[in-house]
Amino acid sequence: MPAFIDRAGERYGRLLVTTYVGRVNNNAVWRCVCDCGAEVEASRANLKNGSTKSCGCLRREVATVYGASVAKHRMSKTKEYRAWCSMLTRCNNPRAENYHRYGGRGIAVCHRWSSDFEAFFADVGPAPFPKSQLDRIDNAGNYEPSNCRWTTARINSNNRTTNMDILLNGKARTLADALDLTGNVVGYHTAYSRIHLRRWDVERALVTPRLQIPR
Repeated sequence: MPAFIDRAGERYGRLLVTTYVGRVNNNAVWRCVCDCGAEVEASRANLKNGSTKSCGCLRREVATVYGASVAKHRMSKTKEYRAWCSMLTRCNNPRAENYHRYGGRGIAVCHRWSSDFEAFFADVGPAPFPKSQLDRIDNAGNYEPSNCRWTTARINSNNRTTNMDILLNGKARTLADALDLTGNVVGYHTAYSRIHLRRWDVERALVTPRLQIPR
């Protein structure tokens, strides 16, 4: 028989492990308290593999927001589902266009989200507005509940590894902020190329329309 390990205090999804109950079919069973206040008993195996994440309230809440079809993963046309798929693709598919910025530099998707859209949706919630984007708070961190949020395109852009810190009017700014201040005369990628690759003066790079680029 394996040595006993006290799991009290460990957290799995919405469940906080409190008391050892015993063994059933050679699996350790623990009593847990859900974030909603209900108690539930679950095996260590089901807690570890993510099969049991709550007392049942998680599935009910998700179904309430988008209907019972959510539990069957039929949200393929929603922003939330597309964000989940995109996250997995850029971290796991070496042939993805932007893999080098994510999976290629060690950014991973946490185990809880890697094969469970429902868990992802329960953690990040519905996108709060139509143009919401999924963003990592720490750009060097993984995709996991403590490091992800819905945010605006502006904040997401400022948080990218490709964003530049530049000096405009004597003050350090991100390239996204500098473009806003100068009226967004050119797009982000054009400005980035002019400053980073072609070594243009910052102000000239930001305010010169593309049709007036010297040849």
